[in-house]
Amino acid sequence: MSIVTFWNADREQSGVSISTVAVATKMAIERNLKVLIVSAAYNDSTIKNCFWKENAVRKQIMADRSSSIAIENGVEGLSRLIASNKIEPENITDYTHVIFKDTLEVLDGYMENPTKTKEENLRDYKTISAVYPAILNVANQYYDMVLVDLSRELDEGVRNEILKIATINLYIAGQKLRSLDYYIQLKMDNPIVAEPKNIIVIGKYSHYSKYNKSNLQKYLREKKELSVIPFNILLYEAAEEVGVVDLFYRLSKIKDTTDSNYIFMKELDKLVEESQTKKEIVEDVLGDIMISIPRVIEQANEYGHSVERELAYMVVHGFYHVMGYDHIKEEDKAIMRPKEEYVLNKLNITR
Repeated sequence: MSIVTFWNADREQSGVSISTVAVATKMAIERNLKVLIVSAAYNDSTIKNCFWKENAVRKQIMADRSSSIAIENGVEGLSRLIASNKIEPENITDYTHVIFKDTLEVLDGYMENPTKTKEENLRDYKTISAVYPAILNVANQYYDMVLVDLSRELDEGVRNEILKIATINLYIAGQKLRSLDYYIQLKMDNPIVAEPKNIIVIGKYSHYSKYNKSNLQKYLREKKELSVIPFNILLYEAAEEVGVVDLFYRLSKIKDTTDSNYIFMKELDKLVEESQTKKEIVEDVLGDIMISIPRVIEQANEYGHSVERELAYMVVHGFYHVMGYDHIKEEDKAIMRPKEEYVLNKLNITR
């Protein structure tokens, strides 16, 4: 049993929710796994639109949540059950939308109550979202795979807690260098993101871009081939029309290996496989850094700054060399130097 998060933190429209839906649907159809999609979003109907339509009667009942006949579905109802300490793993199904019996369910996220103000809704969302880690731990006892659409609106502390308990974290980045730079910086700033169980995936991928898999892999200095989710217009159309399930059944029948839809499904296969592979946290030794203290003192005097500053610089400088950066060529130096200065400035170590 595994918890897999799909997330992005840089406001890039990389298709996080649709990626979650695509991987979950393929798992459920072809792997016959018991899969739960958990939406941690605020007032977002993206996942709902992929699978079902809300009928008028249910809309009215949901709007009148104060009434005695109100039906609480999704995370709002489940959070109350967990707060009462009456939750059992098998109870979760009572609060989900069942797409395929025994294989695919959706736990919908918080939807705004029209009788409340925006501020009241946001307050309720913050209160309810704090229960997500507990929901995931309980769900993980009942489902083979729990796939989490991790919203940017979540409190950072809650988000980090979910990233910690997850088996695998899939960061869905845009096919742009600024999106990759943001991820690189995120790994430096947040130790949780730097763990081996975190995998970067290029969302809405186009092989026509000059930023193809090979070039992006070199830019990120990744040792293994990058995972991608090709942009598929049929998927995004189906996601607006409750047509995702039918689409996947159609695409699974394509045998032409040159067809873009076939390639899309094969790339998803790779990601499904990776999502089911537990990442062991192992010590990854990149290399050794050896620093001569007499040389540090000598250079500190030479450059007119403190020994502390020179030693810190040597450590950071050595780290980036171990990571594969260099400064012999001017274009390489222009990349390496700003990264060194950024780290030193974050530590308030100045000349």
